Amino acid sequence: MNPGTQRSPIENVEKTEQSAIHPAYRPLRVWIPTLLLPCMGLVRFVPDLVQDGPSMIWMASAFGPFLIGLLIMSWWVFASRARWTERLVGVIGLIGVLVFVLSVSDPSMYGPLVAVMTIPMAIAGFAIGLVIFSQRLSFQRTWIALAVALIAAGFTTLVNSDGVWGNFAFGMDWRWNKTSEEKFLEKLGSAKKSSTVEKISLSEEAFENPEWPNFRGPNHDSCQHGLRFSDDWKKSPPKELWRIPVGPAWSAFVVAGKYLVTQEQRQNSEAVVCYEADSGKQVWENSIPSRFYEGLGGLGPRATPTISHGSIYAMGAEGWLIKLNAITGELLWKVDIRKAAQRDPPMWGFSSSPLVEGDLVSIHTAGTADKGIMAFDIANGELKWSAPAGEHSYASPQIVTLYGKKLLALLSNEGVHLLEPATGKSVFNYKWPHMGYRALQTQLVDQNKLLIPTGLGTGTRLVEITESGETLEANE
Repeated sequence: MNPGTQRSPIENVEKTEQSAIHPAYRPLRVWIPTLLLPCMGLVRFVPDLVQDGPSMIWMASAFGPFLIGLLIMSWWVFASRARWTERLVGVIGLIGVLVFVLSVSDPSMYGPLVAVMTIPMAIAGFAIGLVIFSQRLSFQRTWIALAVALIAAGFTTLVNSDGVWGNFAFGMDWRWNKTSEEKFLEKLGSAKKSSTVEKISLSEEAFENPEWPNFRGPNHDSCQHGLRFSDDWKKSPPKELWRIPVGPAWSAFVVAGKYLVTQEQRQNSEAVVCYEADSGKQVWENSIPSRFYEGLGGLGPRATPTISHGSIYAMGAEGWLIKLNAITGELLWKVDIRKAAQRDPPMWGFSSSPLVEGDLVSIHTAGTADKGIMAFDIANGELKWSAPAGEHSYASPQIVTLYGKKLLALLSNEGVHLLEPATGKSVFNYKWPHMGYRALQTQLVDQNKLLIPTGLGTGTRLVEITESGETLEANE
């Protein structure tokens, strides 16, 4: 034997020890996550700098980090050079990290925020740990990466969310701080304790002839006619008369004389509330146990009340359609739309504002088959008719007048539906399917044209409606 090829006993012992420490471990291939991690940060934060950009901008900001995270996990499983036991433990361990983090997170962090924030942060932490310790030739690098993932995702356990802005930026605050809802309830409770009950007399005449009786006004066009305001705010600046907090909601106000009516969340109840316009003082409230929350829209009712002939009609996010006495706030009847339409609340809650026409109140219920839109007797809440009207929409029914006829119009995921208000009979359907959710209203232009907005890639159309005998036709 050639003496030059022999190893000393010390060298043999060192080699044996090294093999025991890292058998078959290789340095990780880290250039892929090193490129993807900065991309994850860029797609999340750079789109926020673009004002009024296309829908793809905010979609990239919202879901880009999640998709890049999936690419990083694909690298880990298929191209990282890690041992298969490492890869398997890494995937299972990351799932365990997410399950633990979500179990101790604030409920407001559930839903879309899991995909937008928690999962990307966990994957990013996991990848950073692997990149930094890629040369450590032992199973320790996987455990360290999982620990970094736990720290990164664990940040989401320290915050809560009160909803999302239009650019998909979430309203965040430290979990230990009081939420806006908690602050409102404190002020509301203090006001009730400190103030003496002052009975305010309401005018029945005001609620018989309200100036702004429903969502988007008396003509359903969001236009206020007959009043002019100075637009020279330097010369005639507006003066704040009063300010009060209101509960969480997406509801607008309706106006009857010197009274304002809206919907808001008050702890575990949805409330219809009447305020005095001159002072902001609460006149009455009517509450029904109901609490709807989801991560994008936040908390509270979505619809706007309707005032008609001394009564108020309101639609709750969980599905309660109610009628109240406008003077006292007394509940006259209520209908559970979930049972009537045989469906659970939509993803973002029941959002249709009631439409009163004649002796019927109509609601877009988005149920299957013929339960897309439903009309109830204003006297007792009994169902009078129902009709198909799409299954995905957050729009409200409205009245349009075409060729001397009043028609109920609704914009759904299928297009525009025109129906007879009294019977629900279909007069005309303009089919223009949209894969997403329409939350907009059609607009009547020049007496015979319908402006149909959609957004998010589908666009807007102006359609001329012509009369041909007893039928209607549409030309783009």
